Amino acid sequence: MGARSFYVYILASRIGGTLYIGVTNDLIRRVAEHRLKSVKGFTKKYEVDRLALQLPFCFEVGSLSDRLMSSTPE
Repeated sequence: MGARSFYVYILASRIGGTLYIGVTNDLIRRVAEHRLKSVKGFTKKYEVDRLALQLPFCFEVGSLSDRLMSSTPE
């Protein structure tokens, strides 16, 4: 399997306010959903819609499970 790219992102309601941490493979779409309040939930309830931080990361799909399987004692 190939490498997949994702973003870990943090949204804030205001400076010193409520924080929300999420993970997505489409940051622009996901932040737009939060700002438009198109999905019911935590961020809509607490008005958390300001992007405070984004961290891109990439990993090989399956490699983590392969490592976990190889490190399990028999």
